[in-house]
Amino acid sequence: MALRHGVEVVPVANMDASGAHDSYLRLPYTFPPGVLTEVIARLTAAWTELTGPSDDRHGVS
Repeated sequence: MALRHGVEVVPVANMDASGAHDSYLRLPYTFPPGVLTEVIARLTAAWTELTGPSDDRHGVS
């Protein structure tokens, strides 16, 4: 879904040898603030499209 919104994500589990963090995403914080703001906006739109606007199980509404 994120890719449809122009953001490619990799699950943290792919980078975590224990596999314990399979419900997290890693964002490169070295991007300029404007890029990070846009990434968050796009991920929010993708999450809303996936779950619907009233889903706040993960703090997203």
